[in-house]
Amino acid sequence: MNIDYNDAANKIFKSIVWGRQTERTKAQAVLCDSTKAKTIDYHCLCTMILDELKVQKSDLTRAWLLSTLGRISEYEPDGKKRVMSYLNPGNEPTEFVRFWALEGLVAANATDIEEIARNIVKREEENQVRMLALAILASKDDSEAREEIEKNVKNWSTVRALRIVPVISAVTVEGICEIIDGVEWSDISEAILALSQIPNKSHHAERAARALVSFIETKRSSAYWDGMRTQALIALGNLSVESTAPLLIDELSDDNPAIVREAAQALEKVVGIKVATARIVEAAIKAGSDNIERFASALRWMDRDSIPEELETIMTSGPPDQQEAAQVLLREIGGAAAFQKLRARTKVMEKYVEVMENSEKKVRELFETSIQEARSGFKLVTFMNEVVFFLGVSLIVISVVLAVSNGGTLDNWAGLGLTSGGGVLGIIYSTFFSKPCRQVQKATDHLMHLKVIFLAYLRQLHQIDQAYARRLLDDKQLTPKEVAEFSENVERTLNITVEKLSQPKSIVSGPESKENKLEHGGKDFHAPAVVHSR
Repeated sequence: MNIDYNDAANKIFKSIVWGRQTERTKAQAVLCDSTKAKTIDYHCLCTMILDELKVQKSDLTRAWLLSTLGRISEYEPDGKKRVMSYLNPGNEPTEFVRFWALEGLVAANATDIEEIARNIVKREEENQVRMLALAILASKDDSEAREEIEKNVKNWSTVRALRIVPVISAVTVEGICEIIDGVEWSDISEAILALSQIPNKSHHAERAARALVSFIETKRSSAYWDGMRTQALIALGNLSVESTAPLLIDELSDDNPAIVREAAQALEKVVGIKVATARIVEAAIKAGSDNIERFASALRWMDRDSIPEELETIMTSGPPDQQEAAQVLLREIGGAAAFQKLRARTKVMEKYVEVMENSEKKVRELFETSIQEARSGFKLVTFMNEVVFFLGVSLIVISVVLAVSNGGTLDNWAGLGLTSGGGVLGIIYSTFFSKPCRQVQKATDHLMHLKVIFLAYLRQLHQIDQAYARRLLDDKQLTPKEVAEFSENVERTLNITVEKLSQPKSIVSGPESKENKLEHGGKDFHAPAVVHSR
């Protein structure tokens, strides 16, 4: 891939000369990015800056140009020479411009920065350029420079120097915190920026964080302080003191989007993306559904690749109220990742419905198998009764044949039958005709009884499954109470089915029903499985 180096340098140059402060800051950040810096032609950029310095009249623009030139001075010897010339009050009378020229060399970590600082201290009097030079020397363990910095720590020029080169000590940190606590200046942004330079592992970070938290809490009521509150939130993110997390969460509901952005990013730095997401979900629940959009806006300013993953984790394993809030937040933040997570959740629901349908199919197959077995038993009983019936008829015929073959007549055989009376005929009928028919009828009734109970059970279970699946697909998450209720309904249906299967049942009315009543203590049995079907 071919890169137009001149074009990259030209974009940075235009941003420094005509851009806003944000654009200028981003342009300088590119110079500090080792990956992006490889695409820049330093010689071209240096030439354009030097040509512009010859004609530029604005002190602010010249300051930005020299600050940028100082950052590339290690790559362009001619550029460093020109920056050094602008540090001389004879060549550049504006103190503000000289300060930022020196700041450029500090940012570039110039190899001879300590020598440059000593030369400035010798010729400069009390001003911000001298204090920045002293800060440089103090950071190099110069005791005299450190003593002078600590002595003048509450001076504006000293604080401004400390925002460029931090000199961390109990005296300097406490002095800057007192400035913020007392709000001694109308513009304390320099003090806030100086505190943001304190390393987060330093034991002074806690004191600095307390001062910033106090400042934010006391200045919320006035929009005049919003810009400095934003800077204070950035500083809290750099300090990364965990005790500041509650304040950062409170700031997420502010009406100023800039404050919400910095509070969200600071919270991510302080507690990490996982904890930050969980805290925001909890805050969204407390704020209510009407204010949840504000917290969704906060999540958009955080790591967009990680947020959907964390919300999905809460949706699947968090408490019910957090699951619902996480789902709403995921829908609100939007984006391809959030869409994929919601789509995946929908697929899970569809898979669940498919599993339920397969389960229902298996139950139906089991039912059909049971009915088939019952039908086979019914056929076997019928066959046995038929065998008994035909055996009885055969015995009667045989008795007639034997009576005739022994010299008797049909009249004798009939007379013998008549003399034996109706009792013998009753016994024959009861044994070979009535009882087999009654058994066939009982087998038929039992088969119908099983079929009715199973159909009622399947119908009831299917209704419960449909209600559960429909409820599961709703936006509102299932509560443990609701899951328990569905489980109780399934268990109750199963218990009723087992109970009805264990009870004798006959659909035949008349004497047989009365016989059942007598056999079971006079209780009348109906088809409760159908009556109680829900």
